[in-house]
Amino acid sequence: MSPNRYHAVAVSLFLTLSTPGAHALSATITLNLGIEGTGTAEQRAVQYACDKGEPFEVTYVNAAPNYLALLPIDGKQLLMREVISASGAKYVADVWVWWTKGSDAQLYDLRDGPDAAPIDACYEVTDAP
Repeated sequence: MSPNRYHAVAVSLFLTLSTPGAHALSATITLNLGIEGTGTAEQRAVQYACDKGEPFEVTYVNAAPNYLALLPIDGKQLLMREVISASGAKYVADVWVWWTKGSDAQLYDLRDGPDAAPIDACYEVTDAP
């Protein structure tokens, strides 16, 4: 008997829909994703504080070969996918790049150009004294 290679992942997103000339309609939706992977799946929430803005939480879903991050940006939850990086873990969605290395992270806006500095520097918040 072969092991189950599918992992169920629940992701909650806030969705805003609008049509020209109409008011925006907002809704919260829940997506259940069936992700094929090898081994076990892990989901963990990490608190971050940044040089700019309020602290926030990022949810990471690791189910090899799929690595995802659910990140709040500009009042929206973005589901980001890991891509190849020189070091650390680099996640992308739309014009945003979230790049982590150890307990540090940086947020980039691709509209600023490929060599632009990060728009914010962040670090994991721990409860340890």
